[in-house]
Amino acid sequence: MTSQLNDSFGRSTKKVRRRQTDPSDLDDLIVDENGMQVDNSKEQKMSWKDKLVGNASHGKSQIREEFRLLEGDAKVKTVDRIPSLTFSKRVHKHIERDMAKTMIIKLMGRRIAFHTLLGKIQSLWQPKNLIQLMDLEKDYYLVKFQDDEDYATTLMGGPWINFEQYLVVQPWSP
Repeated sequence: MTSQLNDSFGRSTKKVRRRQTDPSDLDDLIVDENGMQVDNSKEQKMSWKDKLVGNASHGKSQIREEFRLLEGDAKVKTVDRIPSLTFSKRVHKHIERDMAKTMIIKLMGRRIAFHTLLGKIQSLWQPKNLIQLMDLEKDYYLVKFQDDEDYATTLMGGPWINFEQYLVVQPWSP
């Protein structure tokens, strides 16, 4: 009897469930009008890192081209002993393209700390993607959006009020 007890203690009685190998995204299958599965391997899901860093938007990667100054793109002159820098039309177009979803904001009648303002505008506007806030002089700030819809909603919405003061919103212009 003791040898049978020792043998049974040596064996594991824990049941193991084996799962069938199902497709990982069974709920996300895409089918055509005939009910046949469509290959969606071309569509890539956005990772948490990409969402956080802003490398992709809505599953589509945004490739930023590297911009290099060419000969003649920047000219430096001295006017009345003051240096003057002039850029070519190509550089101006690049700057305008890069600043397309950027606006200037100012909280009227009150000074506010950078991080406090960032938190307030994020809770007020509730953007879908990240926004970048940049401090300018005299309590003006630049807000750069990643998403066209967030930019348009913020620009056309409002009036925006923060700390019982108007938050003036204006699109960036060259």
